[in-house]
Amino acid sequence: MTANAVIVALAAVLALSIAGVVAQSQRTSTVEVRIWEDVEDPSAHLVSHRPAGGEWSVAQPLPDLYDGFVQGGRYRYRHAFVNATAPESPPPAIELVDVTCEDHGHERNAHLILQGSLRNAGEATIREVVITAALVDEDGVEVLRATDEIAGEGSGDAIAPGGVRPFAVTFFRAPGVAGTCPIVSIEYRAAVRYAAPLP
Repeated sequence: MTANAVIVALAAVLALSIAGVVAQSQRTSTVEVRIWEDVEDPSAHLVSHRPAGGEWSVAQPLPDLYDGFVQGGRYRYRHAFVNATAPESPPPAIELVDVTCEDHGHERNAHLILQGSLRNAGEATIREVVITAALVDEDGVEVLRATDEIAGEGSGDAIAPGGVRPFAVTFFRAPGVAGTCPIVSIEYRAAVRYAAPLP
């Protein structure tokens, strides 16, 4: 097998190994792998790696390729693993603006409604936002819980950093009940993409 075929096979195995490790952690990180060739001896190769933009590891000789064969035995390979740290995603910051809990509807069907706006004040894009609130009567007893989903699974429903979305949690199943409607939970999915790895 030619030296170039060995280099290509090793680089592919390194890339797949890195991708597998990163995929398990559900975060992404770029790792560069470099194959060094001695200009005076083209059969002599070294390999090193680094996080994108970071320092190169000490170049090591290419390991023997003894882990298996692919494509009908034409190529040998060896599994190689690179330790790469993917940056932790900063938690998104959510601000609630102009939140009110007021009577809504006609006299026969009056019920409380919690309304306001949610502002994404962080660096993450958030989606699948579900706000859950409770209807607590004047005696302090929780009567009902209700939810509002303000950003669904579609990319058009995502709330980018700085984005604002209105929400409304209605308690129409408890007509005529007076009280308060505090927020119990806000659930969401968040994603952060970095142009370069964090230091």
